Amino acid sequence: HLLRGERFLHLWLDKLGYEYDVITDRDLDRNPEVLKEYKAVLVNGHSEYWSARAYDGLDDYLKAGGAAVVMSGNTMFWRVSFDETGEVMECRKFGGGIGGRKLAKVGELYHSHDFKRGSLMRFCGYPAWKLIGLECIGWGGGNFANYQVDAPDHFLFDTPNRINLKRGDPFGFTNTNKGAVGHEYDVRLSTLLRATKNPALKGLVEPEGIFTIASSRSERRVLDFNAEGHGKRVGGETTIAEIIYWERPEGGRVFHTGSIATAWSMYYDRNLSALIQNVLHHFRVEPVSYGK
Repeated sequence: HLLRGERFLHLWLDKLGYEYDVITDRDLDRNPEVLKEYKAVLVNGHSEYWSARAYDGLDDYLKAGGAAVVMSGNTMFWRVSFDETGEVMECRKFGGGIGGRKLAKVGELYHSHDFKRGSLMRFCGYPAWKLIGLECIGWGGGNFANYQVDAPDHFLFDTPNRINLKRGDPFGFTNTNKGAVGHEYDVRLSTLLRATKNPALKGLVEPEGIFTIASSRSERRVLDFNAEGHGKRVGGETTIAEIIYWERPEGGRVFHTGSIATAWSMYYDRNLSALIQNVLHHFRVEPVSYGK
């Protein structure tokens, strides 16, 4: 959901001449193998609600050598399930601190469709960080920040489009001078672990091979339930979103921007647009016609 985050990707792809298909959440749940013929899969906007079947479908696609470009925030947050017709979607939210019902009983966590545990994907055995490298860290209302370059020498800043940015340079702006990072956003597990002492995260280990090429920081942003006191950071951690490149040990490659407004910004910001073009080129996806 959120039309602005969704529609600007379509406009950008059309403007630059990329061919693409639109696959809905329902499509992926009904046919988890639908991704297997594609060079790359783009997860866009506010991709918050995922079924276990969809999660496994993307996992299988990546393990077979696929590539994912995730331009979304609050990604894979709540688990959903569908009935046999695919017309009824069920979601159970537990915990007032994360947008769920404050008075929901533990027994209400379980779905009537598949009788499995509901609420957060990360507590149902389907954590986003394990599949796509980032996990939601919180939200920030209407305040939108930009990214700052962390690794200017990374190949994604160079080929085929040379992006002349130095370490610390800002990029990722919109036509209103707002930044690409706002509303809700995602970070690496290692960043989340630095920001909280929540015992629920104890013992979790970040997968190998994740590389941060840019990030966004803010003192004012709210952290989700992982934070101490439902909103306070520990250790001075200020990172709220990260752009990562990850060659997964299990197979597949992931590029993730960790924010809902990426596509909106990408449509207007030449540096962010060039970066995404470089990513698609690296994933063997080229425009078929320019300005079609």
